[in-house]
Amino acid sequence: MQDVHQHRELGLDQRPQPILQRRHDVLQETETHKQSRDSLEEVRLDSRLKVFLADSLQLRMLFCTTLLDLTNKLFT
Repeated sequence: MQDVHQHRELGLDQRPQPILQRRHDVLQETETHKQSRDSLEEVRLDSRLKVFLADSLQLRMLFCTTLLDLTNKLFT
């Protein structure tokens, strides 16, 4: 019994567990993949939002310019 305690203290009783280690590695890889996919999706959404805002700004500017032109024509 004392030998078991000595082995535990020295870390000699820890046998390699390749199946559990592989499972842990796969879970880590999966989590890393999910995080990178999520961040890539955020970048895509950000770029889509920027394009949408730029397009809507251009439309507003076009509308305001047209409205200003019509107003000028009306009062001149």
